[in-house]
Amino acid sequence: MGEKTSKNRPRQVSRLKIKLFLILRDGLECYWCSQLFDTKSPPTIEHVEPLSHGGTWAFSNLKLTHKECNQRRADSWPYQEEF
Repeated sequence: MGEKTSKNRPRQVSRLKIKLFLILRDGLECYWCSQLFDTKSPPTIEHVEPLSHGGTWAFSNLKLTHKECNQRRADSWPYQEEF
């Protein structure tokens, strides 16, 4: 997969491929809380540098997180929020 640098949200099929790539790269635990994903809390795509702050869909800017962890962080930078 090539590096995706667009700010536009990818199609659903592309998002599934992105999740698969991130699972293969990073494993099956949340970037923020380090807990494993399961069927009750599946992974969501997190932008380390939020799109609202100039972040992109580049793989280097993407991590997998629980939905709750992603929402708690909102669009803050990693050093602005304690996890």
